[in-house]
Amino acid sequence: MLIAIVGKVMERLVMDVLSALRSPVVVIQEKTLELALELVTVNNVKEIVATLKKELLRSQASDFENGEAFRQRIVRAVHQVLRFAVSC
Repeated sequence: MLIAIVGKVMERLVMDVLSALRSPVVVIQEKTLELALELVTVNNVKEIVATLKKELLRSQASDFENGEAFRQRIVRAVHQVLRFAVSC
């Protein structure tokens, strides 16, 4: 839906959108992942997976708040992105 409206502009900005994952607010993290998953294209799959991987590694720090829940959300997002990549 969103990609049909703003197309290529948002596709290029998806990496900027993913920077919001660094927010400590859980709702922002969830909405960021939802939006990013809508913006996945063949052109940006590798970048998105790489960014999600970095966030996953960052979340393994012992002082990371809500680390387990965050990691689960990231892993689910990676699975969805990879399913998209396989289906293309």
